Amino acid sequence: IQVLGDFTPVVERISIDEAFADVAGCTHLFGPPAEIATTIRRRVRAELGLPISVGVARTKHLAKIASQVAKPDGLVVVDPRHELEFLHDLPVELMWGVGPVTRERLAGIGVRTIGELAKTNG
Repeated sequence: IQVLGDFTPVVERISIDEAFADVAGCTHLFGPPAEIATTIRRRVRAELGLPISVGVARTKHLAKIASQVAKPDGLVVVDPRHELEFLHDLPVELMWGVGPVTRERLAGIGVRTIGELAKTNG
């Protein structure tokens, strides 16, 4: 979390090992978000010796999904022009709030991907 604070004051910790960092107001200092994410990953690896998965996206939900796709030690940048394509084939359980029970219920009606869920009525 401390490394994130070196790049932006807008850091929201969501668990012991997860946080959101809004770097929109800092790009003039540190470069585009993908470059900032790469630098953060390098620093965490160098300073703490830990792998880190980072998702860069327009929203928190998308960034969270991107970081899950990036696991165990990667970086995924979601281009705002291609958000729907990015999400379409991903499993529904990558969405916040979709745990094993919901995943199984959705599978029971033939919904396994985010794209399939988006096509359902209501």
